[in-house]
Amino acid sequence: MTLRGLGATRQLRIGTELGGWNDLRWRRLAAQQFNYGTLETYWSADSTQRGVYNFQRQDRQVNWARRAKIQLYGHALVYPQFRLIPDWLRRGRFTREQYIEILQQHITTVMTHFKGKIHEWVVVNEALETGEHPRDFFQRKIGPEYVEIAFATARAVDPTATLIYNDYNNETTSGANTENTQQIVKRLKALGLIDAVGLQMHLGGSTRYRKADLVQTMRAYELPVHITELDVDLRSVAGSQTRRFRKQARLYRRVLEAALEAGVTTINVWGLSDRYSWLELPSERNASPLSDPCLYDENLQPKPAYQAWIEVLQGVSGSPKRTLYP
Repeated sequence: MTLRGLGATRQLRIGTELGGWNDLRWRRLAAQQFNYGTLETYWSADSTQRGVYNFQRQDRQVNWARRAKIQLYGHALVYPQFRLIPDWLRRGRFTREQYIEILQQHITTVMTHFKGKIHEWVVVNEALETGEHPRDFFQRKIGPEYVEIAFATARAVDPTATLIYNDYNNETTSGANTENTQQIVKRLKALGLIDAVGLQMHLGGSTRYRKADLVQTMRAYELPVHITELDVDLRSVAGSQTRRFRKQARLYRRVLEAALEAGVTTINVWGLSDRYSWLELPSERNASPLSDPCLYDENLQPKPAYQAWIEVLQGVSGSPKRTLYP
C-alpha cells in the first residue's frame, strides 16, 4: 500500500521535489511512494556564462526517474527573481531586444536538451510582482509581455509539451496572488499558450483553510490545476510534537480532499522528508528547525500526514490513526 499505488487507482499523480536525491534511502522511498516529481532547472545554477550550460545533475536525475517509472516535470524555464538570474545576465547591459533574444535562446536550449524526456514545463514562475520595486527581472527589462513571449517560445520549441504558469498564494479566493494568476492565465488562454496552472501551496500550519474555498478557487481557473509545491510549515504551531503533527495531518487531509473534489490529477509535495526540506536548510533565509513541513520526518519515517493521505485515497473518513506517531 503506497501513495503511488493508491493514487493510480484514482488517476492521481503524486510526486515530490528531489532535494534528498543524493541519499540512497531517500531514492528508495521516493521510488516506492511517488510516480511524479520535480526536475529543477534554475538558470542561475545551470548557466554561469552566456551560452554555456551544465545539465549533468539533471541528466542523472532523469535517468534515475526513468528507471523508477517516475514522470518528471521541469521547474522552471523562467524564474524571474533577481537572485535566480545568472550574474552575467543580471550585471550585463543589454537592449530590450537583446534581453528578449537571450530569454528565447535560454528556453530553446533547455527544452531542446530535455525534449522527449520532459513533457511538462513550468514556463514562468512567480511573475509580474506589483509595487514600486518588483523583484521580477524581466518585468523591468522587457515589460509584462515577457510572459507571453516566454510561453510562445516554449510552444514553438515543443508543441506537444504541457505548459504551466506557477505561483504562490493563489490557492484561495482572497490569496495575495490569486487575481494576478487569474489575469495571467486569462491572457495566455486567449492566445492558446497555456495548458495548466500551478498552485504552489506553501501553507502555514496555523492558518485556516476552508475546503470549499480551496475547491472554488481551483475550479475557477478553468484549466487543469497542478498542485506543485505543497508543504505545511509548523513553526507557528505550539504544543507537543504529537499535537503539532496531528494538526498538520488535518490540513494535508483537507488539501487532498479538496484537490480530489476539484478534479485535480497532479499533486506534488515540496520535499519528501523534513531532513531535506527547503524550510530547514541553513542556507535558506526563511528556514526554521521548527518547520517540520513534510509527509516524512527527519528519519524518513511516515508522519500522521502520510497516514491521512493513505486514508483519503482509500476512502476512509475521520482523523489519522493515533497510533501511527506516538
